[in-house]
Amino acid sequence: DPILKSRVAIKNGSGYNLSFSDLNATINYSGTRAEVSAALSQQNKKVLDLTGHLGANLSLRPWAFSVKGVDQTANLNLHDVDLGRWSGFFPAKAQINGLVSGQVSFSGTPRDPVLKGRVTVKNGSGSDLPVSDLEIRVSYAGSTAEVSATVTQQGKKMLDLTGQTAVSLSLLPFKFTHGGGRQTVNIAVDDVDMRQWAWLFPSKTPVGGRVTAALTLSGTLRDPVVSGKMAVRHVTGYILSFSGLEEAVSYAAKKATVPAGLRSQDKSILDLTGRAGMNLSLVPFEFTPGDMDVDLKTRGLKLSDLPIPKKPGVEFDGVLDATAKATGDLTAPQLAGGLTLKNGFLNLRNLGLAYKGLSADLGFSSDKIVINRVLLQGDKEGTLELTGQAKLNGWKLAGLAGKLTGKNFYIPYHKAISARMQPDLTLSGDFAAPRLSGRLTISEGQLNLDRLTDTGPSEIQVVGDQTNRNGLITYQEGESSTLTWLDPMVANVNVIIPKNAWVKGQGLDAEIAGQVAITKDPGKPFILLGTLRTVRGSYVFQGKDFKITDGEVAFIGLPEPIPNLNIQAVTRISTVDIIAKISGTATKMLLSCDSSPQMDRTDIISYLVYGAPASSLKDQQAFTADKAALSLTGQLAASELKELLAGTFKVDRFSIDAGGGDISKGSVAVGKYVAPDVFVTYRQGFQADQLHQVEVTYEINRHLSVETQVGNEKTAGVDVLWGYDFDFKSKDKDKNKDVNKK
Repeated sequence: DPILKSRVAIKNGSGYNLSFSDLNATINYSGTRAEVSAALSQQNKKVLDLTGHLGANLSLRPWAFSVKGVDQTANLNLHDVDLGRWSGFFPAKAQINGLVSGQVSFSGTPRDPVLKGRVTVKNGSGSDLPVSDLEIRVSYAGSTAEVSATVTQQGKKMLDLTGQTAVSLSLLPFKFTHGGGRQTVNIAVDDVDMRQWAWLFPSKTPVGGRVTAALTLSGTLRDPVVSGKMAVRHVTGYILSFSGLEEAVSYAAKKATVPAGLRSQDKSILDLTGRAGMNLSLVPFEFTPGDMDVDLKTRGLKLSDLPIPKKPGVEFDGVLDATAKATGDLTAPQLAGGLTLKNGFLNLRNLGLAYKGLSADLGFSSDKIVINRVLLQGDKEGTLELTGQAKLNGWKLAGLAGKLTGKNFYIPYHKAISARMQPDLTLSGDFAAPRLSGRLTISEGQLNLDRLTDTGPSEIQVVGDQTNRNGLITYQEGESSTLTWLDPMVANVNVIIPKNAWVKGQGLDAEIAGQVAITKDPGKPFILLGTLRTVRGSYVFQGKDFKITDGEVAFIGLPEPIPNLNIQAVTRISTVDIIAKISGTATKMLLSCDSSPQMDRTDIISYLVYGAPASSLKDQQAFTADKAALSLTGQLAASELKELLAGTFKVDRFSIDAGGGDISKGSVAVGKYVAPDVFVTYRQGFQADQLHQVEVTYEINRHLSVETQVGNEKTAGVDVLWGYDFDFKSKDKDKNKDVNKK
């Protein structure tokens, strides 16, 4: 039956995330009564004190200790504790400030305690404590627990909570069970700024908006009754931006209802109503879903307001109306509904296409999406229509079966190839590996040989540091405008060209017709295979207009759409037919000349230049004809030499100047692109005493270029050239019609 007295005093204590100036504690035991008191000071100011007594039996020999079931008391008080000085108890990056005060009292017996507590926070601040004042009250007595809380921000109440529930609490031995009785909980949120609670949202984008809500929980924890309402105004920055959201929820008698409405600029864009059967218990927590019946309607929802990923160079929008109904089991619902899109548009800036009309009419169920109609149309782009259906496997697209039709649909397949077509195609497979088959009828098409053989861009965009230490210009080419979303496609399409498809450029202007097969494997480019015949046209050579009499353009299945050419054209001069034969490829055209009746090359050139054979010309004219024939011979020989030299020296241009008819006075020139906009030409005369000359042409942009020549002091120079191509229309007064001129 000992009597114990103890006192502990610590000054200037620190460590364990705590610092203090004084800590005093006393513990006394006498006559089955234990008493304890403690006080903690920081900077000579009391911030915590504890007092209390406990009934207990203590024996030191033999050792025994037990708590007596008599009344006991304990009181704990906090006095304006500065949270900023207790930062060690919070996460490392937490920013919390404020003054905390509180009182906790304990009385009764350990088996039937009476508890009361109150905590307040004043002048709160910091990103992790978005409140200025907080008060929490808790009490327990007679198997009933009560709680209340009030949150205030800058003098305005943000949250109010009150509740009461039946519980059973014993401290010795410790035991906590729910009493099974009824409880009530009320939570009210009044016009809260969501930006102050941004840490609750996973998105890194700041969330804006104001929330007002009320929630009531009643019944028992095993069979709760829940009802609540929430209104959100002017939400921005999270998935959707809208002006208002109103939602209500209720649960009772194993049935839940959830009506909700979404507004944008004071216009209703989404309504949701429904019910669902379920079994809900809070203690122990259990949730068993049952049948559901939910209806969703949206009106006037803009595509630009949806969280659809945006791609550079692609712009789209439209107004969406939709209905959806979900029935059956909550874990595997049966879906049915429809969707319409109107007043839409699609712009593909990289391809220069602007579709002013985009509309859709879809229906869907749990296993498929029915495409009643998807229509894409533009003024110059034509129309494209898709019908069919897509199979679903759960929430994933599993297969396609569609029909693609259109009228004068414009596709810029290549910078040198464009076409308007009437598609009649079938789309099948799935989105990961679509298949395209059928036929395309070309109503209008054009193959531009000049663009097909263009080796460099007309403009270069300089990025970053324009010069480096060695003075070189650095540049980066723009992004390719290829349709990468077509990469996984498999295609087998027959292209029919009845008329009005033209091959233009390099003196050639020919109409073609025929059929070409387009095939494609996944991850590979489109391949063209087939032969087109010439219908009509002309070829300009030496200022003469040759009429095309026969020819074909053959695509032989190369990754680049470069066809082989075999074209024959004729012009009549006096009593002689001069025949021009074009062969080779679109990028390497070969020209040969013939005549009927047969003549040598000098006479053919003489007819082209003077309209008569060389034997009938005067000396000066004959000399000029011989020079022209020699020059043509040099050019044809240069074409063959280029084929031989290109593999070794990788030259882009090789030519021979006849030297005024005297080959000894001629010269040879070799040229090559050293960069996409810099072309260098080296020219050397055939005589040993002739100096060499270097020419450099730099295309600053499509209109402006600089040419330099470096030889001797008489041949050196710099030229700045500016040019502009334009088209205009004028009235032909005689025929009273528009005439295109360049």
